[in-house]
Amino acid sequence: MDGTLGNSAAFPRICLNETSAVELFIRFMLGNRPCIIEASATAHWECRQQWVRTINGRSTIDTNFLIKHYGHMEVPLVKQCIDRVDDNEKCAAEGCAASTTNYSKVKMMDYIKDMEMDPRPKNIGYAKDWHFQQ
Repeated sequence: MDGTLGNSAAFPRICLNETSAVELFIRFMLGNRPCIIEASATAHWECRQQWVRTINGRSTIDTNFLIKHYGHMEVPLVKQCIDRVDDNEKCAAEGCAASTTNYSKVKMMDYIKDMEMDPRPKNIGYAKDWHFQQ
């Protein structure tokens, strides 16, 4: 395991100076859709130093840190299968009807390993509403 996660290009990047809180809430929070918020919005957060490492001049998630400190914890995993009108993709998962959501719990280390092995993060789901509570 190299400690990095794959294709973050699949998620929309949000500039907080150009996006209202209402728009962010409606487009992403209500729809349970992941996004990437610009780095300057979180530059002062301690986790930015702990969870991020630089490889060849590029910042990436330090999955080794996450596994070491949180890997034993269970995270709520959401897999939501919807027709994606914005990029004309259809859910390819077997038995996945439009607008269905599956919830489960997995160990953080297993979630990270699955993400590293699957180059299509939309098939993995995401850890929803997990607040690093021990």
